[in-house]
Amino acid sequence: MTESPRGSPAPMLAQSTPDGKQAVEFVAAGAVAGSVKDVYFNAGGTSVVALYRGDPDAGRRKRIEALAGPWRRETLGTPDGVAIRELFSWPLLAVEYGGREGYVTPIYPEKFRFGAGSALEGALKEGFWFASARNMRSVPRNDAGQLMGALGVCLQLCRAVALIHDHGLVHPGLSALECLVSPSTGDVCLTGLDWLFGRGHIPAAGYRAPGYRSPEEAMAALRGDLPDPSKESDLHALAVMIYRFLFRRHPLSGCIGSVGGDEAGPGDVGVNAGGPGDTGEDAAGPGDVGEDAAGPSGVGVDNVGEDAGGSGDVGVGNVGEDAAGHCDAGEDAAGPGVAGEDAA
Repeated sequence: MTESPRGSPAPMLAQSTPDGKQAVEFVAAGAVAGSVKDVYFNAGGTSVVALYRGDPDAGRRKRIEALAGPWRRETLGTPDGVAIRELFSWPLLAVEYGGREGYVTPIYPEKFRFGAGSALEGALKEGFWFASARNMRSVPRNDAGQLMGALGVCLQLCRAVALIHDHGLVHPGLSALECLVSPSTGDVCLTGLDWLFGRGHIPAAGYRAPGYRSPEEAMAALRGDLPDPSKESDLHALAVMIYRFLFRRHPLSGCIGSVGGDEAGPGDVGVNAGGPGDTGEDAAGPGDVGEDAAGPSGVGVDNVGEDAGGSGDVGVGNVGEDAAGHCDAGEDAAGPGVAGEDAA
């Protein structure tokens, strides 16, 4: 994602939906363009407004209104939810502006940004930085954490996923690319929550990031079909995330650092384009939240050419997700419109 210079024109107003009773000010200048959304800072710089591009989508509007309304109250309003609500970047309000639906979400806490003195200064601590030995080489030593911190991250992830599952929701975008982690402190924040799906709603039209798909999701992608969201597929992705955060490699990889779906570092393009029409965003499909707009640096957000040429990879110079790690057969074969995944 790329960020344009911020400006200071008069704030614009987005109205809450479905009631229209609240108005949210945001600044048009300084927008961050994602694959399916544009993200704007509010007038006070404390939250962001994410507005979808393209034609209105009644199913998406209904899902976002449920996400910011009853799903939020029923999940985070419980005693268990209040105790761990900081584990989620949960939308606060569904809004509309100029016929475009969207939502308001808080800016990420500073603890999820890399500190001064490194090439990643100001960048978000997205999970992919800590999910492979290759990417860990770019992480500053004081942010890398120790085993106990990684265990804390995994425990918090389990608590977050258990909470949404207990309330009848699934997260079809769950992956190391849809969370912020701080192994040095054991903190976690699940992002991409506009992927969340509940009964009676239309699921987001996209694919989970490569390397985290369950066998059922991988087969659906091979057929060009959208997968059915399920708790079982979420648990598959969660298991892969835990393994990667602890061992810095994919569980199906034959050697450390050469995994299909390994996320690359800064300057790469198109790594996680997991949904139809997505191109080079850090979140596959509509789960690409863009509120990681909340700061000066987009380092490492656009990734391409993960493991092209690592030991165990076939085809030096291949670009794309799975430059043929030997256990990755068909795993990341994308459906129509998926960009940047299998360009190997």
